[in-house]
Amino acid sequence: MNRAGAWKKKNLSGVLGLKYSIKFHMKKITYFISSAFLILAYCTSIYAQADKNTFPNRPLTLVVGYTPGGATDIVARALAKEMEKELGQPVVIDNRPGAGTLVATQYVQRAPADGYTLILGTNGLVINSLLQDPPPYDPVKDFQSIGLVTVQSLGLIVRPGLNVNSVKELVAYAKANPGALNFASSGFGNGQHFAGVMFASAAGIDMTHVPFKGAGPAIQELLAGRVDMIFTGLLGLKAYIAEKQMLLIATTGKTRNPTTPNTPTVGEGLGQPNFAVYSWQGVFAPAGIPKAVLSRLNTAVNNSLKSPALSKLLADQGMESRPSTPEAMQEFIAKEKVSMGDSVKIMKNEKAR
Repeated sequence: MNRAGAWKKKNLSGVLGLKYSIKFHMKKITYFISSAFLILAYCTSIYAQADKNTFPNRPLTLVVGYTPGGATDIVARALAKEMEKELGQPVVIDNRPGAGTLVATQYVQRAPADGYTLILGTNGLVINSLLQDPPPYDPVKDFQSIGLVTVQSLGLIVRPGLNVNSVKELVAYAKANPGALNFASSGFGNGQHFAGVMFASAAGIDMTHVPFKGAGPAIQELLAGRVDMIFTGLLGLKAYIAEKQMLLIATTGKTRNPTTPNTPTVGEGLGQPNFAVYSWQGVFAPAGIPKAVLSRLNTAVNNSLKSPALSKLLADQGMESRPSTPEAMQEFIAKEKVSMGDSVKIMKNEKAR
């Protein structure tokens, strides 16, 4: 073989050897990468299991769709304090007012379904799902009910300068002054707004709705005499009522509120004994949280409602605590969605004007 042929054979052999070497090393690299992914998946699985078994292992967030100072915010803070004792982790209040609680609700809807982001929802959680076209969420399918917290009738409170002392006088004033009467609420599409719509419909009167980003600002405007009336919980208002800075003329339950037995119901004033509007509050999480986490949270909420401090706070304000199972609350929300339909149609017409 001549020198050129030998050189060619030697280099061909080297190239083939290099190709084999690369192929061999690529197999080894592929093997190690595959093994690394398997180990990572295994570790992730073990970590997730440990995380679930030790829930919670970091602070939780309880979102409130209103500004600080209103009834829902006060209840949320008192509940969070008790839940911290049950869960062994901080429960941080995150106020996200706006769009009648829609801002807060959709924030929680989009949060990870791990149990660390919750919302203290109200009637507004159901109402807003019916008001919007298309619906921004389904209160039954997109949220997991943790537990009901309170159910309460609302107070019908008016400013002293309106010079009315009863439902009968209020209705007479509205009919004598068409379009003059207004009512405040803590936001468009919530329980206070719903109560105002129900009252106006039952009384056959027109009222202008003035929504605020929470009960706190609405109450301040009532105290200043810039709005005429409001339907709201009595939490934190008894001193104002006692000093006659605002007048409680009725409550919205089917029976009188046990904390204000001398105050008639709206139904009594209208001559409609079946008239009743109730506000409720409950804890929700995004749909899909693990069952073990759901059980832990439900137990924490129910045990918190048994605490003497929280029980007294709620009872003193005419709020009835309602410990429940997640299943019972989910069924309650489904029924609310159906029962609110007609009144929400009226609210939609108001929005269109």
